[in-house]
Amino acid sequence: MGKAKDIRGLKSLLRKLEGDAETLKVSYINKQKEYGAKNDAVNDLKLKISRLESDNNIRVSEHAMLRYLERVKRIDISEVEKEILTDSVIDMVDKLGGNGTYPNNTFKVVMKNHTVITIIN
Repeated sequence: MGKAKDIRGLKSLLRKLEGDAETLKVSYINKQKEYGAKNDAVNDLKLKISRLESDNNIRVSEHAMLRYLERVKRIDISEVEKEILTDSVIDMVDKLGGNGTYPNNTFKVVMKNHTVITIIN
């Protein structure tokens, strides 16, 4: 009789553990669904933020403006280059090197690696 009682006790414990496991399985599935919903909400918010941060203003590139000045306004770009790189500026670069700020009449020429990178008033 002791063996039958042990078997019944073990089977009872087995049913309880199976029930607990099933409860955890359902809870796990629900948590996965909850996680998926939260993750979707996070991604939606990121997309909204991204859309708000990126403006849809139409821009004109510097290259396009340069070509406009050259082709529509008929400004001779090589003449502009000569106004920037005067003999005086070229002499200073030869003496002082291709990195620095060099005066040129009413403005200054800023160079880096022998390339004019900007003009300062």
